[in-house]
Amino acid sequence: MREQREHEAQGGIIGAANALYAFGHLSAIGFYPFGIDDEGNAPLGLVGITNPSVLPDNDAISFVYATLSRLAPMILEMQANGGLTAPLIEGEAQRFAKLNLGNNTGNITRSGETSSAGSRIATIFFQTGPNEFLVAGVGDAQITFTSDKIGASIVGIESIDEQFFANGAWVTGSRLNGDEN
Repeated sequence: MREQREHEAQGGIIGAANALYAFGHLSAIGFYPFGIDDEGNAPLGLVGITNPSVLPDNDAISFVYATLSRLAPMILEMQANGGLTAPLIEGEAQRFAKLNLGNNTGNITRSGETSSAGSRIATIFFQTGPNEFLVAGVGDAQITFTSDKIGASIVGIESIDEQFFANGAWVTGSRLNGDEN
């Protein structure tokens, strides 16, 4: 029997990061932050926002909730077969996180001068193939990979497709190739 815990959380980027971590690392079946009904946390459907890069801090939890609801079937499947993980970076002392991804290590680091040293960052990784991942996240971070195989020297990212859920379907936005990613 699993231990049940209840803790208060909050909205904004902190709550959004905690939600990703809860589902991806702790195999949570629910997440109920405290205080998301504060002013400025209107549901995304009411404000018409589909791109997370234009979200103010207060809307981050709404965007993550919308993303997680669309990924719910995949989350349940991956929680059952072990293809899901999520690191959390929090506090000023923590600058990076590493996680095992099959034959690779995922390296998540704070990026950009706009990233507050104490801000919370979380990413959720779905392993969809031997070297293929679907990643959702919140916070200003850079993701790189290194190989765990002896003799392998470089691991690169072939391409990144930004995807958004609009009109009932996943829509591909920008594609980043090679040195763009």
